[in-house]
Amino acid sequence: MFGEVFIRAKISKGMIGNKGKTFMRVNVYAEEMTDRIEIISKEIEGNKFTGLRIYLELPVTQRVVTYVNRVTGLPIESEVRQIKGPFIHRPGDDDSSAVTFWGKKDLREVLRIALAKLDEHYDKGVK
Repeated sequence: MFGEVFIRAKISKGMIGNKGKTFMRVNVYAEEMTDRIEIISKEIEGNKFTGLRIYLELPVTQRVVTYVNRVTGLPIESEVRQIKGPFIHRPGDDDSSAVTFWGKKDLREVLRIALAKLDEHYDKGVK
């Protein structure tokens, strides 16, 4: 439900693109992407669709206290770590976010183009 509300809010702000078509942009950061990937399929009215689903895990900053003053109980030394993990409410209830790229035709074609563009970008020495 939240996703639907967000999408409608973005579109209602008048994000108008080429030829008056409404569009939406979604940002997913590499730090959120995981190696947890699924290939899924579904059929609608005789049309077969293939999806590439990439699960996301939001990184958070956590302060970890390594030493505590025995007298005051206050932290003497601590470190900051970035951690991330799946969004599990209880065993068997995974509410992790994911992004699914759907293709009616061969989805690999557009993914090959995307990888070629990334290769070209990084071959220029960009890190």
